Amino acid sequence: MRGQSFIAGDDWLKNMNIYVINRAELPVAWLSIALMFPQTGNGQQTRPVWVYHIQMGRMPDVDAVSGRTGKPFPPGPPGSKPLGLQPGGRLIIHVADYMDKIEAYLKSAMPASAVSQVNVWVDVCEFENGLRFSGGAFSRPDPEHPGQWIYFPTRQFFPGNIHKYMPNVVTQPGERPQQ
Repeated sequence: MRGQSFIAGDDWLKNMNIYVINRAELPVAWLSIALMFPQTGNGQQTRPVWVYHIQMGRMPDVDAVSGRTGKPFPPGPPGSKPLGLQPGGRLIIHVADYMDKIEAYLKSAMPASAVSQVNVWVDVCEFENGLRFSGGAFSRPDPEHPGQWIYFPTRQFFPGNIHKYMPNVVTQPGERPQQ
């Protein structure tokens, strides 16, 4: 639930699940979910906020190019394959599966058991055809400049019917669903 406070024990983060729905009409090949821990910093250069990324699938070759050099990145980890999250497909990410790595990442900032806030969002989503969603905008690889992107107008482009795969929103009595 967006922005909802709740009461939980020290292991709430470990017990958290993240639900992802592919609302586009294209299969998702690679996904990066960001978990930002606001308590780890002040958001300034003096103490930046720590962000852990859960990455799944394999980036399409057309997208796996360095923006700095224009050269392809090495292939993904051995045995990695595209995520294959189909249109309308749902994915449940169990944070417990990543908890050891999250705890190791946060170790010098704070113990994971002391975390009481986390912001979660889709950081990057790469579709099988090379389309990318990142930073709130869609883009495609620039064929003239490898590693560069051509952006679609923000809020004017969505690859499919934005309302087609909307989940049923469960609310409390008298509460209106958030849009």
